[in-house]
Amino acid sequence: MSESLFITPPDPPLRDPVVITAFRGWNDAASAATTAIATVGEQMGAERIGTVDPEDFYDFQVTRPIIDLTTEPHTLTWPEVEISAVRIPGGTRDLILIMGGEPSMRWPTFCTMLLDAVQELGCQLLILDSLYNFFGGNENIRSQVNEFIGGLKRLAKKLEC
Repeated sequence: MSESLFITPPDPPLRDPVVITAFRGWNDAASAATTAIATVGEQMGAERIGTVDPEDFYDFQVTRPIIDLTTEPHTLTWPEVEISAVRIPGGTRDLILIMGGEPSMRWPTFCTMLLDAVQELGCQLLILDSLYNFFGGNENIRSQVNEFIGGLKRLAKKLEC
């Protein structure tokens, strides 16, 4: 595993997990994707299982850390990508949620690192936030995405979201 990725595989292992990603940036219209993932994580009791070290993937002149001067001691929060696990009670699959700021550099390395990690966790289906329309004519992927979105809608209704 990459030195930029810190992950602790859940115990017991996740069941045939589906990965959902969302990155803040130009394609996260009004924070829709990141807010949706954060809400699913909060409602379903997501467990943080990993992070990505921002040093290799962010230009800190573009994506600045946040300094909170309202607390004592003052805190400095660096941009990060958080990886969480969600166990679906009574389900046959679990979720891996990946959310954070959109990297400003080294996208191929970033993507390869995350894909390798989620494959090690047993993932065979990946949903990429608002990039759904970029899948074009691949009906198999569109079908899987539509099926999963339907499942999320049923889950939201059950949770009264």
